[in-house]
Amino acid sequence: SVFPHVVLLQWFEGYEEWHFKSHEGSTRAFLWDMKEGYRFLSKAQTFDIALQAARILTLYYDVGSMRRITPWHHGGGDFIVRASGGEIDLKLVTARGYEPIGPFNPLALTEALCAFFIELVTKMRLDKWEGMGESTWADRYILKAAIEGFIEALRTKESQGKMSGLSAADILQRLKSFDGDQLRSLVKGRLPDIRGNDISDYMAVLRHLDNHVEEIYTAIQSFTTI
Repeated sequence: SVFPHVVLLQWFEGYEEWHFKSHEGSTRAFLWDMKEGYRFLSKAQTFDIALQAARILTLYYDVGSMRRITPWHHGGGDFIVRASGGEIDLKLVTARGYEPIGPFNPLALTEALCAFFIELVTKMRLDKWEGMGESTWADRYILKAAIEGFIEALRTKESQGKMSGLSAADILQRLKSFDGDQLRSLVKGRLPDIRGNDISDYMAVLRHLDNHVEEIYTAIQSFTTI
C-alpha cells in the first residue's frame, strides 16, 4: 500500500519573511507582512534583526567539532521575523546542513572560530533583490550588529561551558591581533565556499572587498565591551 508523506510543521503566527533594501539612504529590512502590509522597518529594528541572526548562528556553532549551519542565506528566507510594538523577534526556520568550517584539528579551535566569524559577518551583509534577484550588500552598521551578536553568543556559550576551554575575551583578542592584510586573507579564504554556493554573492563580495576588510578591522578595534 502507498502512504502519503506527512510533514509536521510549527506555524509561526505573526512571523514574516523580510529582505534588505535601501531606504532613505541606508539599508533597511523590508517586511513582507501579508496581513498588515509590506513595510520598511526602522534602522534600529534592522540592526536588531542582524544582531539576533548572528547570535542564533553563533549559538549553533559547535566549538569542539567546528561545525556550523551551512549554507544559509537571507535571500532564501532562512530567517523570519515578528515586528510588534517596535520589538523584534527572529527565528531561524531553515537549516540545510551542519558542516565543519575546515579540516578538524583540535589545536586550531581559535583559528576555526575566527574563520567562522569572518564567514558570518560577510554573509550577513548579503541578500537578494526582492529575495530572488541579484545579490545586494548591506551597510556597515549591519556588520557592527553581526559582531555584537557574535560576541553575545560567545558569552552565552562560555557561561554554559560550551567553549572547549576558550573564552569570548580570547576570541576578541585574537581578532584584534589581525592586521588588514591578515583580515583580507581570512575573507578571501571564505570566498571558495561563497562562490560554490552563489556566483552572484561571490561577485558582490569582490566588489566590496577592500571596504569590507577595512570596516571589519575598524569595528573590531573599536569593540571594547566584553
